[in-house]
Amino acid sequence: MTHHRPYRVKYCRILRDSLAEREMTAKQLSDAVGRSKSWTSQILNGKRSLRPDGAERLARALRLPEPRRRELITLVQMDREVPGTSRQRPMGASELVESPERARRGLAEWYVGAIVELSGCEGYKPDPGWIAATLRPRITPAQAKDAMDRLVRIGLLDTAYRRIASKGDFGFSTAPDAEMSPAAKVFHRGLNDLATEALERNQSNEQFFRGGCVALSDDNLKEFRTRVAAIASEYLDAPMPESGTPNRIYLFNVGYFPASLYTDTEYDPEDLPE
Repeated sequence: MTHHRPYRVKYCRILRDSLAEREMTAKQLSDAVGRSKSWTSQILNGKRSLRPDGAERLARALRLPEPRRRELITLVQMDREVPGTSRQRPMGASELVESPERARRGLAEWYVGAIVELSGCEGYKPDPGWIAATLRPRITPAQAKDAMDRLVRIGLLDTAYRRIASKGDFGFSTAPDAEMSPAAKVFHRGLNDLATEALERNQSNEQFFRGGCVALSDDNLKEFRTRVAAIASEYLDAPMPESGTPNRIYLFNVGYFPASLYTDTEYDPEDLPE
């Protein structure tokens, strides 16, 4: 498995984890999808590109829940859009309007949006090697070049890799009652992984974390959602006040999720872990 195929790494992990959860062998999976054991082994180890129709067969054989199936298919599609895995022509301006989901998939890895922001900074160099060395954590020049070409295709960079669109054109926020898209899941999982790495670096003067638990009623939750959304919008959607020229990229993520069931929920003692 090559280190510059991040989408393939992720969908292979989904397949291997699901195989273990179902307590299936690679041979059993091969038989279920009607392919050779060698084919299945190469797919599971990232040594062979997977097509969407093959991903659908694997998803059915593994009985993946619908959200996980969609995530698998999205990752497979994203991997095939990496130069060298399939023939992709550049997207025109009209296609950008007609294909917002493809554009969102193109921004799912954290460093793609970071490159957009970096292109607006003082001293920016449209060079994959420079970008790869400048971002933290570092990425490979191949990943940087792939991301830059993708940003050209969806209209956020020009052919000289200079920024031509403002931020906020494509985001990964989720409405309170809407299901999160597979691309959004990829993006936010990536940010959470980066936050974990940042905690280990212990650079207290350059990072800030604050979190906790809060008890809410249904009415409180509505107000809470509004306030959290306002915080995110203030810093991600609105331009920052003019104060010097940007020269560094910071990651910012806001979210909340339930940490308990409702307190009037009945429970079965046999369902508790030992």
